[in-house]
Amino acid sequence: MSMYVIKAADEDFDEDKDQKLKERRKLNDTTPYEYFRGHECHLDAEQISKYNLKMNFFRKFIFYLISVRSNDVRALNLYRSYAALSAEKYRHYTKHPFIIHPFSRLRLFFEVTNVILMLILGLYLAVYYSEVDYGSLDIHVEMIYVCDFIFVINIIANFFTGYIEGHTCKAAVYDLDKIAFHYIKTWLLIDVLSSISFIPYVYNHPYNLVAFLLESVNILRLPRIMIYLKNILVVLRASILQFHFSMKYIIALFGAESARAKYYIMQKQIEHYMVQRKFGARLKKKILKFYALRFQSKYFTESLMLGCVSGQLRDDILMHTGRQLVRELEFLKLLPRSLLMQIVFKLRVVIFIAGDVIIKINTIGDCLYFIDKGTVAIYSDAGQEICHLEDGDFFGEIALVMNRYRTASAVAVTNCELFRLDKTDFDNTIAYYPTVYETIKKMAINRFETTCVLDEHRKADVQHSEGNDLRNG
Repeated sequence: MSMYVIKAADEDFDEDKDQKLKERRKLNDTTPYEYFRGHECHLDAEQISKYNLKMNFFRKFIFYLISVRSNDVRALNLYRSYAALSAEKYRHYTKHPFIIHPFSRLRLFFEVTNVILMLILGLYLAVYYSEVDYGSLDIHVEMIYVCDFIFVINIIANFFTGYIEGHTCKAAVYDLDKIAFHYIKTWLLIDVLSSISFIPYVYNHPYNLVAFLLESVNILRLPRIMIYLKNILVVLRASILQFHFSMKYIIALFGAESARAKYYIMQKQIEHYMVQRKFGARLKKKILKFYALRFQSKYFTESLMLGCVSGQLRDDILMHTGRQLVRELEFLKLLPRSLLMQIVFKLRVVIFIAGDVIIKINTIGDCLYFIDKGTVAIYSDAGQEICHLEDGDFFGEIALVMNRYRTASAVAVTNCELFRLDKTDFDNTIAYYPTVYETIKKMAINRFETTCVLDEHRKADVQHSEGNDLRNG
């Protein structure tokens, strides 16, 4: 009798496991997992982000079209972490749910449609007016009507499409009044003038001078179409090769002092170095991605810049660099400014590419990491994915405050920008403040206990599965 009970229990366990696996595969098709390309995530969506939006199917589909695309190159460069992207989506949905994000799928569809229509219309008009008898008027009129209708829809959509403002701290603007004012003072007049060529055909005056001039005004769409085309090429990770590289070469020759030119020269040196060393394609790609992330296409030497400024200004610059840590971590707010300055001055910026192992389990812990931008996955000794850490989080503290080897591994899920604080600097600063030290130690103990519990569960599951295999075998 007991054997049947055990067998039934095993079957229920296997069914639950299969059900969870199906749910996880279903979740893998959703946005949180789409962002972590190349990372096989074992966490539920609720564990990945604290911004969980509840909506019905229709509303979810609409928001899917008008919200920022997670894998858009422009969005990745703007938000640079999944936490920032999730916060932006939450702000969009809660405060401006019907505004179109400039990096959304719907906006990209409008831009692609406009580019294709402009090319078709331009070619058609060139052929039409090159003929002596002007061909079929009916087709011409239909062509004008369709194109102008699509462009008018685009004008209306522009009044509900946000825009990106700012230079150093860029942000999406969703306010309708600001959007309307921005559009009116930039592209509205050009868009309207280039979308009214159908008017003479409405009044049956297709051959007069006004009709010809209005169709000629379509050339005003060209700057707008060039912007759309550039956006499309960026999204597709493409470039106009010959023009692109020739312009870079000119900049490098005649603008040797500019940050972009220095970055380009440095990039070419790196490429020559990799060719000489015969690096593989994967390693080349990883190195170039590292430098692109580190310098953002503008080369500078931070140590030289900080060495030129006065003491107070340097302190202000360093405090600005560490502002995110102070804002996110409560225990750092307890420290006096002088100690904060010591900590910030000791921090070193380190870059990890998606897939890099940041710390390995059972190795000596010699530093603490603070996450500025990016997502880090924590794994237990049994290989169980414990959690994701994001902007403002820290890790690596268990080895420092409990004098142990690393109790977990940390892997970069996305490209990560971290601040590293070495153990010596940690002991010379934070360890001298008992309140702050005890706060960190308490968090370290909680994390360590959680890791141990998850490890035990994982090992029990493995043993249970092995027992099932032996009985079934």
